[in-house]
Amino acid sequence: MNTNKTTLILSVLIPSAIAGIMSAAPAVIFHEASELMAVANGLRVGIKHESI
Repeated sequence: MNTNKTTLILSVLIPSAIAGIMSAAPAVIFHEASELMAVANGLRVGIKHESI
């Protein structure tokens, strides 16, 4: 599920940066924020499975 979200975000950010709609800096910031959310979600799921 995290891979799907990351792929979706990248499929929007990369063309936006190439087309000049968004500069590379905000695209990188949005991408890194999405990666941090994916890691946090993975940690949340891991903690949930350990307590079961």
